[in-house]
Amino acid sequence: SIYFYSLIVRPSSEMVRPKASVAYFNDEGGELPRLGFIPSDPLDPRLRLDGVLCFADGKLDVSSYKDLVECFVGEPEPANHPNPDMPGVRSGEVVPRGLRIWDDVRAGSIGGKDGAGWIASFGWKREGKSVKTEKWFNIRMCGSWRFAFLLARLQLSVWERGLGAARKAAEERSRSDVPDWLREEGAEVADAVVGDDPVVERNAVTTPVKRQRVSSANATGSNNTASVHGDSKPPRPTEDQEPKSCKLSGVLARIRARVAA
Repeated sequence: SIYFYSLIVRPSSEMVRPKASVAYFNDEGGELPRLGFIPSDPLDPRLRLDGVLCFADGKLDVSSYKDLVECFVGEPEPANHPNPDMPGVRSGEVVPRGLRIWDDVRAGSIGGKDGAGWIASFGWKREGKSVKTEKWFNIRMCGSWRFAFLLARLQLSVWERGLGAARKAAEERSRSDVPDWLREEGAEVADAVVGDDPVVERNAVTTPVKRQRVSSANATGSNNTASVHGDSKPPRPTEDQEPKSCKLSGVLARIRARVAA
């Protein structure tokens, strides 16, 4: 059978809730009965982020999803959805930030407007300015509240993935702009500040040997003294034991010279 649908208005006692719904008809023009639950979502790769179909600007190509409309034939009216205030959302599902509904019928729009559905909205910063984009998924085109919600959520995921990819590319460009010599000097700065083994480095610091005074065994009534290490000097630190302050100053001086050049 070939199904087709049209937007209809059902009376509702709660004016704050969505009123617009879709009626389904068979090829003979008879209205199909409604289900008491939202039909199962189709397991179609186009509804996944890795199989999404969209235009060059990142917006979904809704026309490429038209064949999935019949999967939601018989969807209940909004008042019979798990959350009548958010038609199309299953029980336990979280509505991501950036999604909202609109309903011209509920709003009492005049002038022939009778659209309703889900809106995906996304904003970001570009060159210091706020940028915002939106895409509206009308139940007149999607055939149901559930399908409109699925496409709006998928659209939001596409934009979020695109922003993440842009940030990653910007970070890679930033890293590639750093000269190799500066990256090498930076490693030396880190080594000068932290060191390969801070514990060993601290223990390697030498201290002056204390002078020890001893009594002479051959002294004849006099208290002669002799210095055991009186003339010895503490060993000079090796290059590896060079104080960090000196090593760091040398590295920073080289960096300043290269930048000035």
